[in-house]
Amino acid sequence: MLKWLIGNHVKKEIKDHLHNLHLHLANSFSNIKEDISKIHIHLQNKDKKLEELENKIHQLENKLFYVISSRKEEPRQLEEPEEDYEEQKEIKTELYDLTNLTFTQQTLIVTIYRLQSQLGSPISFKSLAKYLYPEKKYQAVRTTLSEYIDFLATYEYVRKERIGRETVAFVTKKGEKIAKEIEKKEKMKRKLKIASK
Repeated sequence: MLKWLIGNHVKKEIKDHLHNLHLHLANSFSNIKEDISKIHIHLQNKDKKLEELENKIHQLENKLFYVISSRKEEPRQLEEPEEDYEEQKEIKTELYDLTNLTFTQQTLIVTIYRLQSQLGSPISFKSLAKYLYPEKKYQAVRTTLSEYIDFLATYEYVRKERIGRETVAFVTKKGEKIAKEIEKKEKMKRKLKIASK
């Protein structure tokens, strides 16, 4: 009888002990699940903050490019030195090429030329896309921009290179002459508008 009583008591203790252990484990897993959920939310918030910071940096880049490009050019001398016959001949040949370029292609050459001159380095495709299409995401305009640059590279107005993970573009000597010619035409149009007022 005593054995039976002791056996039941031990069984009850073991059962209580297992029940408490089960409660502790369930509570621990619940806490772990809660902690993982909090960590996940924290990481999502960090990602959002990083994305916001990245967007702010891109906006600042765009503003910087806008300020640099809208900066007034220094006045040029009235008389420019005459170029020799060979250079004039070369420009006339290139002027023929200029007439075959679309407005968008001309704008792209001038933009790359201006940014390259002001920054003193080639322009990354991403920066160029942000400057030309500030409202659009890079992925949306990457292919179009790349096709335009490929076309201009075919005619050696622009070159593109890979530097690390970035693809950059810069105008060649031929492209520089075209860009200067386009700028001269733009200045003439502005002067004519002012004169006609």
